[in-house]
Amino acid sequence: VRIRGLSEWRREVPPKGFQDGRLETVLQWLAAQCGGRLDLNVSGTPLRHYQVRRGPAHQAVREALLAWRADAVLLELDGGVLHVGPEDQTPHAQAGAQARLVGGRNLYALSDVGGGHYRLTLPGMAWLRVGHRLDVQHSLLSGAVRITEVRHRWSGSAQTQLEVEIT
Repeated sequence: VRIRGLSEWRREVPPKGFQDGRLETVLQWLAAQCGGRLDLNVSGTPLRHYQVRRGPAHQAVREALLAWRADAVLLELDGGVLHVGPEDQTPHAQAGAQARLVGGRNLYALSDVGGGHYRLTLPGMAWLRVGHRLDVQHSLLSGAVRITEVRHRWSGSAQTQLEVEIT
């Protein structure tokens, strides 16, 4: 996960030790240290000892998730909020399809990159995020997909490039 629009989560946090700390406590402390907003949907039993190392806040979140063996993703939500939780319980997953893409209309190009993944080029759609669901109608692909990568290009003609996987 790239933390592109969430500058506060790139801020360095100081080291801190936790004794009998819960995952939620550590993540909330990290949010307070960096000034980030958090949509938290994970929990974990207390670990006897846990040490946060000095470094970027988003890296500290990843390390905590690994330490607690939490099945969670980090997703940037609208409004500059970092979602931490199971992918299928993200607001993006719960919302259904955020856009309908039709070949020749608002879907410029589609290519199969293998393994159920496709690369799409469309007009600039800055509001699309990783985890959003789309409905695609194209001769090579028809049905529901989930965005796994987003790149926006604004120089020249505005375009959005996506990598998606079939859901």
